[in-house]
Amino acid sequence: MNFINKYKKISAFIISTFLISLFLIPVFSHALDRLVPCDGTKDNPCNISSFIRMINNIIDWIISIAGVIFTISCIYGGFLYMTSGDNPGNKDKAKSIMYSTLVGFIIILVSWLIVYTILHTLAPDNTSILKFIKN
Repeated sequence: MNFINKYKKISAFIISTFLISLFLIPVFSHALDRLVPCDGTKDNPCNISSFIRMINNIIDWIISIAGVIFTISCIYGGFLYMTSGDNPGNKDKAKSIMYSTLVGFIIILVSWLIVYTILHTLAPDNTSILKFIKN
C-alpha cells in the first residue's frame, strides 16, 4: 500500500512538472525576444551598448518576476493567517511567510537601487551608455 501512494505522488509530481514546463517554456522563449535587443544583422548589430541594454532588460525582468512572486507569497501568507482560526502554529507560520517575503523583496529592491546608483555614478547622463539604456 505504501508503494502505491509513493508511486501516485511521484507520478503526480512528474505530470505537474511536465504541465508547468509546457506552459512556461513559451513564456520564457517569448521573454528572450524582448530581453536581447540585437539580432546581429547589419541594421541591428550586437555591440557593447546592446550588451548593456540586455543586462538592464534582464534586471528589469527579474524585478517583475520578483513582484509576481511577492504578490503570490503575500496572498498565501494572508490566506493562511485568515484561515488559521485558534491555531497559533499556523498564525506564526503565516507571519513568518509574510515577514520573509517582505524582507526578500526589500533586499531585491535595494540591490537594484545599488546597481542603478553605481551605473549612474560611473556613467553620467551625457555618455552613450545611458542613452542606450534609457531606450
